[in-house]
Amino acid sequence: MKKENNKGILLTHDLQENRIYTLFTKEGEWRWGSSYSEEKTFVLLTWRVKITLDLGDRDESLEILPGELIHVEPWIPHVFYFPEDTEMLERFAKDAVVSKDERLTAMKSGEAPEVTAGEEIWTSE
Repeated sequence: MKKENNKGILLTHDLQENRIYTLFTKEGEWRWGSSYSEEKTFVLLTWRVKITLDLGDRDESLEILPGELIHVEPWIPHVFYFPEDTEMLERFAKDAVVSKDERLTAMKSGEAPEVTAGEEIWTSE
């Protein structure tokens, strides 16, 4: 499946129990990551990207370079900034996507960590 908007292009590939996105993102754009019940893996194919992770009590920012791989642990909200036109792969389990209500329920039960730092950037999509 192909989706295109002013940020770029998203191609969706389903392989067995995995979903893989190929993302072509335009220079200067931001992409917000949803909370997932399982880890996500990203591989940068071209240029560079900055990812900020909301770790609850603090935000952590990293720069990813071509060929590098990053894992985002379950339930960790994240946001990407693309300083240049960029191509990236994203992998996660198809059944790992959760709604905001499911995340809140998981936070209340202690399954997911509470998120406080940087909350304004996670809700500004």
